[in-house]
Amino acid sequence: MRTAVAALHAGYWILYCLLLMLLLVIGRLPDRLGWTVAGALLRSPIVVLAIVPNVVAFYTSYGILGPRFLARRRFAALASAAMTICLATGALGLLVLYVFFGGRQPVFSSGSEMLALALSLAALAAIHVTIAVVLRGFADWYRDLKVKEALSRKTHDMELALVRARLDPHFLFNTLNNLDVLISRDPAVASEYLNRLSDIMRFVLYEAKGDLIPLASELEYIDKYIALERLRTRRAHYATHQVIGQPDGLWIAPMTLIPFIENAFKHTEDCKEDGAITSRIAIEGRRVRFECVNACAPARQTVAPGGIGQTLIRQRLALLYPGRHLLEAGAEGGRYRVSLTIESAESSP
Repeated sequence: MRTAVAALHAGYWILYCLLLMLLLVIGRLPDRLGWTVAGALLRSPIVVLAIVPNVVAFYTSYGILGPRFLARRRFAALASAAMTICLATGALGLLVLYVFFGGRQPVFSSGSEMLALALSLAALAAIHVTIAVVLRGFADWYRDLKVKEALSRKTHDMELALVRARLDPHFLFNTLNNLDVLISRDPAVASEYLNRLSDIMRFVLYEAKGDLIPLASELEYIDKYIALERLRTRRAHYATHQVIGQPDGLWIAPMTLIPFIENAFKHTEDCKEDGAITSRIAIEGRRVRFECVNACAPARQTVAPGGIGQTLIRQRLALLYPGRHLLEAGAEGGRYRVSLTIESAESSP
């Protein structure tokens, strides 16, 4: 991407300089062309005024107008700032002429000629400013397109991994065995167990397909998953979960928090103590802070076999929340801790 943009810039300025040289040569055709004339053209004030101020105008527009106004669609402010840059370029041209060629240039003998030159330079700068904004818009569009393509590929990989993890035969067999026992022992609990399993399957296969879902839906799924695991392990205090704050009006990418909880359960299957898993979600405005701690053998929890690896999760977060998330994960005192902070969306997609 950077190489393509650099090549585009270089090509633009090469073509501009060739065109400028061509116009100057055509204007001096009556003269005897030769190295002396060519050298004089290169040292001409016209060449300096046509290049130096416009380079400044071009890259000022490219670096400021594009990111601050065009990307945010503030077109009125964009037009105003572009006009200011053009007028400033005209004044800069006069300054360059005075500094490099002295105040004895004929143009400085008349205020009207100075004004005419400044306006001519401003008009030329307007062309460069326009092209700079167009090039910046194209570069941003191309970059966003590549990011979306990468996100689409990663999302597809993530969905496949998520489906495999959710439909893990080991999980389903254990769940169905527990359900079989509960049907004869406690039909009411068995019915609740089956309903929770049905809700989980429905969420995974149908509801978690969009780019964004309500944060409340993600939290509801987590509650149902933890409740199902409590029934499966038959330990009410095996896992504790807490939500602080209100998720109303907030949206999140599906399966952003759930993989960490599921991995925690996978790596505590051999642990029978109460409090084997503790998770907490704090909602502060748009900011969502998630923390999950579980007892495990730390060396085993870098990647979940048959599940979702840390690398894939980090790549997905980097694409979904660039510059808007912080993920920390690692072993602390015989327990594995995951901490994730993200800035969620405030409206539906």
